[in-house]
Amino acid sequence: MKNTCHVLFSNPESQRCNIRNVIFGIESLLSQLKRKDPNAAIEKIVLGNDFQLQLKVSEKITGVNYNGLTEAKQEGLIATCLLTENSSVAFVIQQLRGFIRKLSPWLLQKGWYLVKSITFQDGVLSIERTEHIMTIEKLRKIKFPGQSAYKLLLIDASSMLCEGYFATAKNDTEVQPNAAGFYTNGVYAMTRKLLWLLRDHQPTHLGMCWDVSRESLFRRKLYPDYKGLRDEKPVALQEQFGTAQILFERMGITQLKVDGYEADDLIGTLSHRWTEEVGDPCYIVSSDRDLYQLLNENVSILRNKKEQQKMLYTRADFMEEFPIEPRQWIDVKSLLGESGKSSDNIPGVKGVGEEGAFPLIQKYGSIEKLYNCIHELEGTPLKRYIKPLLRDHELAVLSKQLVRIVTDVPDLQHLQLDDLRIKIDKAAMIKEFTTLGFHTILSEIKEGRYRTSDYREGTSVEKIS
Repeated sequence: MKNTCHVLFSNPESQRCNIRNVIFGIESLLSQLKRKDPNAAIEKIVLGNDFQLQLKVSEKITGVNYNGLTEAKQEGLIATCLLTENSSVAFVIQQLRGFIRKLSPWLLQKGWYLVKSITFQDGVLSIERTEHIMTIEKLRKIKFPGQSAYKLLLIDASSMLCEGYFATAKNDTEVQPNAAGFYTNGVYAMTRKLLWLLRDHQPTHLGMCWDVSRESLFRRKLYPDYKGLRDEKPVALQEQFGTAQILFERMGITQLKVDGYEADDLIGTLSHRWTEEVGDPCYIVSSDRDLYQLLNENVSILRNKKEQQKMLYTRADFMEEFPIEPRQWIDVKSLLGESGKSSDNIPGVKGVGEEGAFPLIQKYGSIEKLYNCIHELEGTPLKRYIKPLLRDHELAVLSKQLVRIVTDVPDLQHLQLDDLRIKIDKAAMIKEFTTLGFHTILSEIKEGRYRTSDYREGTSVEKIS
């Protein structure tokens, strides 16, 4: 059986094509190959100047078996796929599929590029990109053939640790150190929740975002009383921040902390980039309502489940609960402010409560437009808010600066999103659990109660053991 499989990558006259067409072209080629006898061998691979890749299939050959694994790799601006001369058809399919898996995230991390050249030389199929960028609007609509959706889990790690601590200790006297003298109740609760999240939601990417000291926050420079009413954390809790960070580092989990910024800002930046560059689901793990402003079609929040309350909180859920868009949550909070020991201590506009803030923002869209049209409130049921709004105008503007989550933290702009891919070191994890005395978790692992994904070799799901 002699045959030639081919796929046209672009109009020969253009000498350029977009990477999307290349990926679809390779998938088309694979479909043709799969219809051939899988025992056949590749006799010749040719890429002409007309951007037509041809794989010539030779007579049926039995016993062809290549055990050496050649993996797709990336070098600079080139994505490559290594093939062996006279490889079996099945082997070529396997390698080209690996090439697609590498090409897609390579594209998504950097933007949308056109192909500058496609070459096959010395057993290496190479595609070089240009710097021409497709619009984000079009990019977000692209789904690649055979590509399963990625899923990013962003954890407000500081909040999660504190919740775990207070959930397992009613007061400091009830918190006891382990045999080695370390306090671990908060880390233990946080670890169990992490394993549940990995099991139940099976993310492909994970980022743990930590707060820094309040004194270094840029918001403190804007307003010295920001978070000024909060008590100091118990000593037994303070110690566990270092313990948790060491544990997750040794497990191979990506952790993020940037001086001057809060965990919310890191989550805001990464969820924004994920939406723009990938367009797949992103789940934020936090009980902080300030994060509502980040909700969109891709970004949802995983809350602590309460009675008759959904754990997964989406943009649609927000729109059903409140008469505004998620992005307008900032403006409502700028009017309402926050007070109390556990609050961020936002000044807001005194005298404007929820009964005023929501209809005002619903009507005008933002505090800027509200102040521009404040004279229109005369003669309406909302006129009673004119005086407090004018009195606290500067505080309202300041409050919006404090409430707005940063979505472009400079230190995270050059982070490769694929660096967040989950690669848990299971051996190190078991060792650390043993050291910390997490015997119940270890027993549950042996029982198969937690499931996670082995992302080193792909997306297969297996028990931790």
